[in-house]
Amino acid sequence: MNIGKFIGGGVLAIVGILGLFLSARSHDAAFSLFGLLLFVFAILVVFRFITLATAPKGGH
Repeated sequence: MNIGKFIGGGVLAIVGILGLFLSARSHDAAFSLFGLLLFVFAILVVFRFITLATAPKGGH
């Protein structure tokens, strides 16, 4: 088990939350869109990390 992936996932989750705060507090449509895209990207990557960490190691 690689602990670096878990640390990276935690940092990415924090970056995703910061993107959500950026989107909520922005007064410009571009920053709002950027914050939402950052949040969605971070959530998708964190879910991918979870999938890889819990996948069976065997053949099937």
